[in-house]
Amino acid sequence: MTQTDAIHYLLVPDSGAARRLRRLLAEDSARIGVVVGVWPELVALARDNRVVTASESSWQEQLHAALVDLPDGFWAESYQNSPQETGTVIANAYTELLQETDPAKPFGGLEDGGLQGRGGAHLRDLSRLHSALAGGLPDSLSDIRQLLDLDASEGLRGLCVYFSENFPRLSAWQAALIAHLNSGTNAQPDKALQSALDSLTLPPKKQKKSAGSLGALQKQLFELPKRKFKLDDSIQWLGVRDFYEEAEVAVGMVQSMRREDPELALSDVGLLVPNLVEYEGALRDAFGISGLPLAGLADGSWRRDPGRELMLNFLRVRQKPAPNMAVAACLTSPLMPWSMAEGASAAQSVIDGDWKISNWHEISDEGKRILNLLREGDKRGGSLARALRQLVKHLEPDHGLDADVERARIASEQVCAVLVKDEPVDWPSVRRLVLPQHLANAVETDFSQEGVTVWREGREAWRPVRHLLVLGFSAGHYPSRAHSSPVFTEADTKALAESTGLPIYTQRARLDAARTLLRRQLNLVSDSVSFLIPRRDAAGGAQSPSDALEFMLHLYDKEEDEVLSLDIAVDRNQARFIAENTVEDAVAPGMRPFADIDLGVDLLSRRVDKDGNPKPESPSALEKMMVSPLVWLLQRLYAEPAMWAAEDANVLLQGTLAHTVFETIFAQDSELPARGKLPALVKKALAEAIKREAPFMQAPAWKVECRLLEAQLEKAAGAWHDTLKQLGADVIGTEMWLQGDLDTLPIHGQADALLSLPGNRLLVVDYKKSGASSRRRRMERGYDSQVELYRMMMQTGGPKDPEKEKLAQRLQQSDSIGVVYYNMNDTIVLSDTGIEESAKLPGWEVLEGDVSLAAMSLIRERIAALRKGRVRLNRDTDADFFDTKAGVTPYALEVTPLTGLFMLAEAEGES
Repeated sequence: MTQTDAIHYLLVPDSGAARRLRRLLAEDSARIGVVVGVWPELVALARDNRVVTASESSWQEQLHAALVDLPDGFWAESYQNSPQETGTVIANAYTELLQETDPAKPFGGLEDGGLQGRGGAHLRDLSRLHSALAGGLPDSLSDIRQLLDLDASEGLRGLCVYFSENFPRLSAWQAALIAHLNSGTNAQPDKALQSALDSLTLPPKKQKKSAGSLGALQKQLFELPKRKFKLDDSIQWLGVRDFYEEAEVAVGMVQSMRREDPELALSDVGLLVPNLVEYEGALRDAFGISGLPLAGLADGSWRRDPGRELMLNFLRVRQKPAPNMAVAACLTSPLMPWSMAEGASAAQSVIDGDWKISNWHEISDEGKRILNLLREGDKRGGSLARALRQLVKHLEPDHGLDADVERARIASEQVCAVLVKDEPVDWPSVRRLVLPQHLANAVETDFSQEGVTVWREGREAWRPVRHLLVLGFSAGHYPSRAHSSPVFTEADTKALAESTGLPIYTQRARLDAARTLLRRQLNLVSDSVSFLIPRRDAAGGAQSPSDALEFMLHLYDKEEDEVLSLDIAVDRNQARFIAENTVEDAVAPGMRPFADIDLGVDLLSRRVDKDGNPKPESPSALEKMMVSPLVWLLQRLYAEPAMWAAEDANVLLQGTLAHTVFETIFAQDSELPARGKLPALVKKALAEAIKREAPFMQAPAWKVECRLLEAQLEKAAGAWHDTLKQLGADVIGTEMWLQGDLDTLPIHGQADALLSLPGNRLLVVDYKKSGASSRRRRMERGYDSQVELYRMMMQTGGPKDPEKEKLAQRLQQSDSIGVVYYNMNDTIVLSDTGIEESAKLPGWEVLEGDVSLAAMSLIRERIAALRKGRVRLNRDTDADFFDTKAGVTPYALEVTPLTGLFMLAEAEGES
């Protein structure tokens, strides 16, 4: 090909340097055929100039195949546990070495680097990896290899590349490509272009030379000073609370600067910002509210990856037993064919224990198919592959998430590709294939002419400023802390560079380059620099200033700590450009005075059934009403917090399982089982109860808890068996709903068991998965309401089921009806009335007096107030009263934080 006019390409480290150089060239004179750009743009231009496309890369597949083929490599154990992450680490370490060797002899000189010990073993393994790759190259080096293999003189146009030493630092392969490209053009280098490029590493010629403290910082930072300098107003260090306060202080300082100097343009003020996403949001909010535009602030925020999130949670669901949180996460995915509100409601049902989501009646056919997929499980690869493909087929996203559905489909196929039809599923491996990724928001950086100039840590400044505010001047920043290699220590890297003569980039060299970059940034400031030091990180943890602070303070004569804390008035008065608040201090609005709520309507008649009749209250609801009428009302209004939590074998769940086991073993109208068969019966009944009520406890992690619960229930069942036998009792009802009236209020409750005793006597039994001490305490003090409420139901109503008419008649004709608690943990029976046999039964306690007197009195008081629409708010003495004096643990006070928010001091209301 015949070359026309050559392209003059000026290579710069990043987009900031490119923008600044373009402005310098444009201000100097107009030019044709001059391109300013970064390395990837140079490679793309060189490829286009030779009319070749990028070669298809299989680097990742080659790398992982080679790592697997070397099972004794130092990475073997880590790779088995985490192949993707380990592969990335090995690829980075290998590439860093390979790119510094001669492209004509890749990895040459490294085979025997002279390292000993751990580093030597790692180097030998990487050398073996190089051989196993058989010429395969990382994508970045493969692009270079492709261009090196082409005749440099056959491009459409000559390509003349300009670069400055270490601006940017070039690897051996990059330097070889530049030399190759330059060899293919006859164009003479333009000295003016080279001079303009070199000038980026120097202070601007037109910029006013900084003197005093700022000048010393620009010239001698990170060096040993020949003399101490006097500290003046051009430098200051300000201690602030955190990044939020930094953003607010920065706004105030910019405003103060402009008040002091009305001629100061916004573009003359700069912000140097660390590479932390929280600063972008804080600055955007603070400056947006103030009306000050920002120039150069990129949106570095990330969004979730709902496609891969759904695939990961679906895999967790298909491996039974499934965590309830994984099921809930699937139901609330925005990719599902139902609304977010429907999904949230169904998810809450799962969290609350309704695994089948029995209350979801209007779900679509597509939704029903997905629910079936969530209920089923897999053990073999074939069934899992079918389930994955069916799920993806039924996804219907809202809100324009088609790309995320496609990501879900791709992830699904990646899993299906490794599944073997009749082989067990390797769950950890398939889950690793679909781990969610952070997806960057594609928002362009706004480099507007007007606006406060924003620079980024570790990147070249794109225009000079007069005043600079350095944000996030904390440990690990300015310069950014260089991350050490997990493969080679710094000593290994240094020794390898010395023994091979290769330009291997050491951590010390990286640190020096970062310090030099910070100096270049500071050299673009003419008037002042303010360093803001956040005392707390984004999580609220304490953090120290940047390591550079010690180097800075070492330059100056100082009598005391020069960091001014803005929360101290004396320091604040010494700081420059701090905006003063001339408005009176804000006073938080008081929550008082407020008092008990008076709604003026009968709150107990608002809940009605489909026939318009008031719904009954249960003993547990009445106890909640006794402790906190406000919590009772909030529950009636469905205003409780809807909390998500992982499965836990808590007291409530253990109680549910225990009740189920006892109802199975001591079943209605069945003979008492033989004492010796109880262990097997408990084991079987508990397994069935767990499968139905708490499938997560089937996982190996819960084996200890299951065994402990089984042992407790076996002991409790044995003691209860003996009690029933000695009483001569028959179980004539289990899980039996009773109904009746408390004065004019309908009530109902579920009795765990109803026993028939000789002599036309009946006992209502309430099983408690607890010890007797707490129940005994409340009964002794008259605050046990359940005994009296169950007795009222039997006296004023009876069984709720109309088919139990005979049982109702028996209740009415019974000579005596007693109510007892059987406390399973210590096998003690508590009752308020004695029976003929109780004195002879071990563990049977009869409590004297009216065990419900105080409780029923307080409940009637609450009912009377609610009838009038009055809701008593809790007092600050209630918790102590119920716990200490009444013997009732006040769980109701923990249901919602609103209880504490609207709590009155005792003096503000009646006791």
